[in-house]
Amino acid sequence: MNGRTLRGACARMILCTVLAVLVCLAGLARAGEDEAGAPALSRRQILYLTGLVRARMDREDLDPAEQALLEEVAAALKATPPDGADRPSRAVVEERLKDYLRTAVARDPDARDPRLALARYYLFADDPERAKIHLERIGPASEDDVFWPLLAGYTYLRLGEHEPAARILQQAVEAAGRLMPLSITRAVLCESVRRHGQYTPRDQDALRPGETTAVYLEVTGPSFAKQAGHYRLRLRFGVAVRDRLERTVYEEPEYASIDPTYQHPVRAVFAGMFFRVPEDLPAGEYVLLVTCRDRTSGRTATADVPFTVRGSAPGR
Repeated sequence: MNGRTLRGACARMILCTVLAVLVCLAGLARAGEDEAGAPALSRRQILYLTGLVRARMDREDLDPAEQALLEEVAAALKATPPDGADRPSRAVVEERLKDYLRTAVARDPDARDPRLALARYYLFADDPERAKIHLERIGPASEDDVFWPLLAGYTYLRLGEHEPAARILQQAVEAAGRLMPLSITRAVLCESVRRHGQYTPRDQDALRPGETTAVYLEVTGPSFAKQAGHYRLRLRFGVAVRDRLERTVYEEPEYASIDPTYQHPVRAVFAGMFFRVPEDLPAGEYVLLVTCRDRTSGRTATADVPFTVRGSAPGR
């Protein structure tokens, strides 16, 4: 991990803390009031804010203006006892935090992280109009950015602008789908498989040597190759049988495959295949290990399907 990547990761962690702080601040009105009737900070909010300030003050690249603001916030927090009716109102800490975020944006207007943090501040401070200004200034970081469309979509919903909200939230769904890992989310021994989500499970998992059973599989997070306006899926399935000691007693790496095309990418697909129990498999308990290989992305996923072998092969 290079320095820039590490700094970016640290910044995202800090901004997540900011979001947690602001969520807490947004609920302070319900947390209680001090003697003057203003909302008071709870112990949890004090801890969140203290952690935020300490994390920022540990950085070596702070300029004097940011350092001064953070020291002011730290001083206010240090003087704030976690309990008691004499705690300052949340407006004191909110104002310090807002000053810090606005200064960070003014110092580097094109930086994403300060504007995202300030947008979150305005959103949870019940000012979605200002949040919208900052979000529209930066836009999504990439087509795989999930956080910006979630925050922007929620902001548009708060403003009652439902059409752009729906469009932007769909971007978040699609980006999240692209980031999903390949996974076999369902693997079931069946009597028959009809279509996605429609299959008839076996009454029991006991099979005889040489018996054939259907297997229903659901796979999420596949990748697609775009070809002539269509999207092609290329999945390969391998099977292996392991006994109770986890020894592989049967294996077929290239057992089945599917290569359908779609009008647009989907995030979950199904596959049905037939598995024939080896005729020389002794009675006992086993696990059918199914491996899915995505030939487009190179990723793999596995699933275990327990089954029992009883009796002997037909005709023996």
